[in-house]
Amino acid sequence: NKGIMKSCVIISLLIYTIISVHGYQYDVIVYGGTAAGVISAIAAWIEGGVSVAIIEPGENIGGMVSGGLGHTDVGDASVIGGYALSFFEKVGQVYNSPHPVFNFEPHVAEDVFKKWLAETNVTVIYGERVMSAVLGPDGRAESITTFSGDIFKASVFIDASYEGDLLPLMNVTYTWGREGQKIYNESAAGRLQEPYSFGGHQFKNAIDISNHRLFL
Repeated sequence: NKGIMKSCVIISLLIYTIISVHGYQYDVIVYGGTAAGVISAIAAWIEGGVSVAIIEPGENIGGMVSGGLGHTDVGDASVIGGYALSFFEKVGQVYNSPHPVFNFEPHVAEDVFKKWLAETNVTVIYGERVMSAVLGPDGRAESITTFSGDIFKASVFIDASYEGDLLPLMNVTYTWGREGQKIYNESAAGRLQEPYSFGGHQFKNAIDISNHRLFL
């Protein structure tokens, strides 16, 4: 009977779906295994003593830093500190240098990130891309579901993806680009043109306002 066979197939698929779906619970979940994501996870584990997981949609860790952007625009190296400095010092150790190393090979950066994570109890989950999110009555994120059907719950979610994958799913307001001067009444907002700029620069003193390479 075709009707019975069809019902059996549907039931089998439902059972398979229920069995194959997994649920995971952490204190902090970092979405995106970028350099910022790795450092956020490590900092949460070290300073907060909480359970942490990184969910990386791809198969590599470190984002742009380990993906080919190995020439760091340093400027004044004396202002670099914290976990960023620790990363460059660890890179220096790989190259047998007593000093931080700011220019490195991509595989070295990824190895440093992986070994650093191995020193913690941070869980790294590869190949999971977010599909949806569940918000509580107060608007706080309670869980995310990936395209595999797995559900990840946490008290805190950190969006460390480059495109802000979690923001629209969690109703977080966001903007991009440079705001105009009238929005926040900022005379130096936007992009100043001659003769109103300082020799082509935005500020009188040499301040780099968009050096993203070091921080990503």
